[in-house]
Amino acid sequence: MDEKVGLVIEGGGMRVMYAVGVLEQLLRHELHFPYVVGVSAGASNSATYVSRQKGRGLRVNVDYIGDWRYMSWRSWLLRGSYVGHDFIFGEIPARLDPFDFETFHASPTRYEIGTTDCNTGEAVFFGKEDATERLEVLRASVSLPLLCPVVRFRGHELLDGGVAMPIPLARSIAAGNTRHVVVLSREPGYRKKPVNHLKPLLKVVYRRYPKLVEAMLTRHERYNRALDQVERMEQEGTVLILRPQEKPRVARLSHDPKQLTTLYELGLRDTESQLEKLKNFIERRNEP
Repeated sequence: MDEKVGLVIEGGGMRVMYAVGVLEQLLRHELHFPYVVGVSAGASNSATYVSRQKGRGLRVNVDYIGDWRYMSWRSWLLRGSYVGHDFIFGEIPARLDPFDFETFHASPTRYEIGTTDCNTGEAVFFGKEDATERLEVLRASVSLPLLCPVVRFRGHELLDGGVAMPIPLARSIAAGNTRHVVVLSREPGYRKKPVNHLKPLLKVVYRRYPKLVEAMLTRHERYNRALDQVERMEQEGTVLILRPQEKPRVARLSHDPKQLTTLYELGLRDTESQLEKLKNFIERRNEP
């Protein structure tokens, strides 16, 4: 594979199951990208792609979705976080469905995890070397505003990476890649709307972080600009997009294993159907 090809994974909560299907199909066909970047659920699920564990992406998302420790209001009330960080990034990878840290860290893939710095409102990226046993950096990347606590890591106060950079194509470009496979969670034509109705609540909850509040209120602008760029670069031939062709019937915080599996299988099928196009795209030599 050309060394200047990046794999870019959007988040989207449980809609990330489409990307999980894409990543599984890439593993099945032994298509290993030299560079992978993800934010939010896109970052946490692409870790299993880097560790090359076939089937694990589906298992860890579907087999435990009914457990209150995974993601629930009970978790929020008892442990202060809707997303069960200790369960998802502790018990599951350590005991229930072990994460292969050895293969992950030995992988030649450059893997970057996007987070949002609460003090600056800007994106901060971390690498494989920062994904230690407790997976604190992945906890930070999926810490949804209002639903999860701020995560302190490497001198930063962090939340969901999708706030500052919802689609991290710019990071892949900055890394020196000249072509990019971008996996999106929403259908063609989708554009994000502002969340001005949350402004009073955000200003109270995050009164210590005015830059974060500003970033959250302008997130839709960055998201839509990034989508415009992705689609423009697709027309130019430097981006290949994989995404659902219809609106996913999966809510952002869905607990329905059947719906999640259906979306996963759609990702599998779409990737299989575009496999030759994908191979031609990623194996094409750069122009001099």
